[in-house]
Amino acid sequence: MHAAYLAWVALVRNALMVTTPLIRRACFWLRVSGDVGRWHAVAGSCFSDPVAFTWLRVAHRVLAYLFFATFLAHFAAVLDHGLIRRDGVLRTWEVRESERILISKL
Repeated sequence: MHAAYLAWVALVRNALMVTTPLIRRACFWLRVSGDVGRWHAVAGSCFSDPVAFTWLRVAHRVLAYLFFATFLAHFAAVLDHGLIRRDGVLRTWEVRESERILISKL
């Protein structure tokens, strides 16, 4: 149960990390494609719709807030495991000495 939950959380986090910037890019194309110029050819004529721009902007805002909420939930879990439970979960995230040496050589 716990592994399935963690896999689901990772999937949602990664989906938000990918879709939020893409929607923002689509909003930018919509905004710029309303102007006459070179971006209109890149964005295409379907991006000059103000209704689509509004929906994409709202979707971007909702996904950004959802992404921020997942960040806060992860931060709360870190504090819970580190300060309250003290169950050693944070020790699995520490950088080992061999990894530190490898990073310093980069």
